Amino acid sequence: MTYRSREMIQTDKRRGWGIYVCLSLLLLLASCSTIRFIGIDTLEPSELHVPHTVRRVLILDNAAMPSAAPCALTLGKIPLEVKEVTTDSMAFYYCHTFGERIADAHHYDDVRLYDRAYHPSHLSDQPLSASEVRQLCTDEGVDAVISLDRLQFSIKGDVNPLYFLTHDPLRVEVSGLIRLSIPSDTLTMVRTVHLSDTLRAAFEGTIDSPEAISQAMRTVLREVSLYMADKSSSRFVPHWEPNVRWYYTSSSSAWKEASAYAAAEKWKEAAAIWHRLYDQARNWKVKARLASNIAVSEELCGNLSIASDWAERSYTHYLEYASEVDSTTLNRQRRYMEAMKQRLRSDKELRDLGK
Repeated sequence: MTYRSREMIQTDKRRGWGIYVCLSLLLLLASCSTIRFIGIDTLEPSELHVPHTVRRVLILDNAAMPSAAPCALTLGKIPLEVKEVTTDSMAFYYCHTFGERIADAHHYDDVRLYDRAYHPSHLSDQPLSASEVRQLCTDEGVDAVISLDRLQFSIKGDVNPLYFLTHDPLRVEVSGLIRLSIPSDTLTMVRTVHLSDTLRAAFEGTIDSPEAISQAMRTVLREVSLYMADKSSSRFVPHWEPNVRWYYTSSSSAWKEASAYAAAEKWKEAAAIWHRLYDQARNWKVKARLASNIAVSEELCGNLSIASDWAERSYTHYLEYASEVDSTTLNRQRRYMEAMKQRLRSDKELRDLGK
């Protein structure tokens, strides 16, 4: 697991301070506990269960795809002449990027891209037959086929240059269908993933001519195809997800020393101090914060079970004095406790896949 620091520091104080704060309150605030937030990346299992026997996969363009996507653009309130945008090559862009992301995960021994559209002219969803899947696996030397079986777009928006100053003016609706097909002697196993999203996009081009607008729209569709390929690849392979963690600081010398270790990503050294402070603490709030700190340090050292126990202990401290705790803090610690339990389940699944 990797992690990275973020310059996100939030004072752990209830809001509602007046606009005018005297110097004495500022000095008091400087001695209060703060929270330092850090970003981490956690490895998550694939959303789709793929049998561990599948080691080589083929990425296939089998997309039912109209030759053009409907396009409803206006300049102010005036409709433009461009009513549709050609979609040729969009399925190729998708499959190529999708295959790259699958290969980059290093989950499969071999990832291959079929060199042409499999059914280049069909307009309706036609899943691969069992015999086609078996033949493709035999011919290409793979264990399974991941086929893009549908990819469709529509574009709406206003290309008024003044509109760009406020927000991305284009709305692109995209839908699609991906199937994972695994052959067997009796029945082909099929897993289906539906793609559906509405994306905002900027108009980057000129409105000098219908041709110029069409070219700009094709660029938008290409970027949307690449985005959807990147997004959907996580369904099939373990992937990294960004998350946020935090640790509490305070003004005493021991707390400062621990915070310095944490800032330098020396989590074992920080944890040793937090453990000592926890054993010495008598105040429930201090113990709750220290337990949370210990949980984070253990998580970042890879000790997920221990981290989960300490996260639960921290939440228990807060819950015991719930009437004295603001809802933001209580909910934050509850979510962390739940996140650690989920990480334990995910870690077990990843280890089982590696066996």
